[in-house]
Formats: sequence, structure tokens, C-alpha cells
Amino acid sequence: MFTPLSTLSPIRGQLWKLASGFALLVHPRHLARKFVRCFLLIQYTVICWCARYYRYCNTPAELVTAVEMALRGLVAIITGSSSGVGAGIALAFSKEGAKLSLTGRNLKNLEEVVKDCKKAGCQDVLTNVGDITQDAFRKTLVESTKKKFGKIDVLVNNAGISSLCPLQSATKDQYDRMMALNVEAPLFLTQLAIPHLIESKGNVINISTAGTSTIAPGGGVYVMSKVALEAFTRYLAQELATKGVRVNTVNPGIVPSQMISRIVDDKGQAAEVEKAMIKATPMGRACAPEEMGHIVAFLASDKAGFVTGESFRADGGFTMTTPAIA
Repeated sequence: MFTPLSTLSPIRGQLWKLASGFALLVHPRHLARKFVRCFLLIQYTVICWCARYYRYCNTPAELVTAVEMALRGLVAIITGSSSGVGAGIALAFSKEGAKLSLTGRNLKNLEEVVKDCKKAGCQDVLTNVGDITQDAFRKTLVESTKKKFGKIDVLVNNAGISSLCPLQSATKDQYDRMMALNVEAPLFLTQLAIPHLIESKGNVINISTAGTSTIAPGGGVYVMSKVALEAFTRYLAQELATKGVRVNTVNPGIVPSQMISRIVDDKGQAAEVEKAMIKATPMGRACAPEEMGHIVAFLASDKAGFVTGESFRADGGFTMTTPAIA
């Protein structure tokens, strides 16, 4: 017999509601409905996750990684960027969202690097072709970069030159050319950029060599210039630390580049020299230019915001086991 709820006490009424609700839940018809609803919910959830995964996989890389770009919006001057390590740095910076001011002496090579950078997603690229050892060109480089982009955040002093010349037979011309490009150019270009770097709280990265920690026959003058560059890094880092500007050095090991060919092209030994250096590298390979570029990009980013005055060696273990190359 059905008992009206109005005739029950409040507590008994609540118990009756619960009991009635439970009876409805366990009724076969309601159980079937809930099973169907649960199945549809699971199916809907799976479809949603599949759709999200498909959309992620088919979204252009530059959109997927936009929030991960460590250099997004930063303006970087990269010298010697028409080949080798400089080109690798430019490409790595492009993928990290930087705006680029590239310079080199080979217009054709520089144009190819610009094409690669644009394919990597960087549409803001300024180029200046000229000799970085000249005062007027350095001034033009800094002023044109500031004019186009409105700021300068990163300066990468990568341009360099080497030559096999034992100290006992090195000429004044060989010494002057290496010191002019490897030491004087970074010093005076950096001086021009410092006011802008202070304004942006930016940083300077100088490209040295792993050879400053080992001995390579015939590399005396070249290594002298790079040791000077590393001293420049430490002293400038100390001077600019209180102004929020970081200064660091990267010391690459063997990187396939035109420099090796230029050093030994008169002897036709470029391939042999590169092979010997790779053999002396514990990791058993050379470093790809872009691979070195990602190391430079890390130091240029806020991820290395507490690093200054340091020399960052990336040589595959070369200097760890190689006191000299015969």
C-alpha cells in the first residue's frame, strides 16, 4: 500500500526518498539507460582527445612551439654569419623566434643563409655585407639594426680568421689580420652596441675555440687571439654586470666549416685535418653548426639569466683527452 509522504515524519520522509531513488537506480530500465549514457560519455571523451591530438600533429611547427621560443622577439646581431658556425647560430636563433641582423663578406652565401632562416620561420632579417674590421662598417651595422628593429638585445661576435703559422715564423701581416678580426673587431663593435644592450638588459656572446685549452701545432697566433677574446669576455662581464648585461664565451670543438679549408688549402690537407680532429674527439664526430647554434641560443636566453663571465666549452670531449694534435 502506498504511503503519502505528507503522512511521514521529516526523517522518515527523507529515508523514503532515498529508498525510492535507489529503487529507481537499480531498476533494469534505468540501469540500461545509465550504461548507454556512460558508454556515450566515454566515446565522446576519446573522440575529443583524438581530435586534439590530430590538430596538434597537423599544426605548423611555428605555432605549436610559439610559447616555447626562448628568443621570441629578441633582436640579435650575428657577425660572420654567411657560413659555418655563424650560419648555424642564425638558423638556431630563427627557430627560437629571434629577429636577425646578419653580416658577412660573402653576399651569395649570406643570401642562402637568409633563405634558410626564413624557411625556419624568421621573416625579420636584416643583412649588411662588409668588413667588420672597418670602423665605418661597424657603425653602419649597429645603426641600421637599431633603425630597423628599434633595439638590440644580443650581440654574437662570431666572425674570425685562422692561419697555420708557428710563432717562430709568424709574420707581422698574419698577426695583424688575426688580431684585427678576432680581437679588435669584437671589442670596438661591442663598444658601439653597449648603450643599446644596457637599455634592453641584453647580452654578448663571443665565439672562441676549444683550442685555448690544448695545443695544436701552428695555431699559436690564432689561439693567442682567442685567449685575448676570453679575457675580454671576463673583464667586460665584470664591468657590465651591475647594468644587467651578461657576457659569455662559447668554445667550439671541431665544426665543419670553410675556415679549415682556408687554413690548409695551400697544402690540400683540409679533409685530413678534419679527420684527425674528429678522431681525437671522444664522441667520434664533428659538431653540426646548428647544434652549436642552439648552445649559443641557450646562453642568449633568459634560461641562462644568471650566467655571465663564463667560457662554455662544447667540444665533444676534445680537450678532455687531447693535450696536442700531431
